[in-house]
Amino acid sequence: MVKWKNSRRKSKPSCELCRRVRLIVVIGMLFLGYLAAAGYLNIIANVNLTAIAADLVCFTAAVMILWKYYQEYWKPRYVRAGDKK
Repeated sequence: MVKWKNSRRKSKPSCELCRRVRLIVVIGMLFLGYLAAAGYLNIIANVNLTAIAADLVCFTAAVMILWKYYQEYWKPRYVRAGDKK
């Protein structure tokens, strides 16, 4: 963990535009969440949010399993000896 913190400090800081865009996106998401909780967004009244969340969890798990398979099995076996990536 200490190694990760030290390497993070040495990395290049984010540009001002990137930080502002992230801030605007976070504020927008919070605002939409507030509007949805207050009942102002009738568009999502008939949408099953639990099913959407479950689908996202399953999709994320599948992507993570495929990525680990690639890193652990496929890449070491098929990368040439001269390649270091």
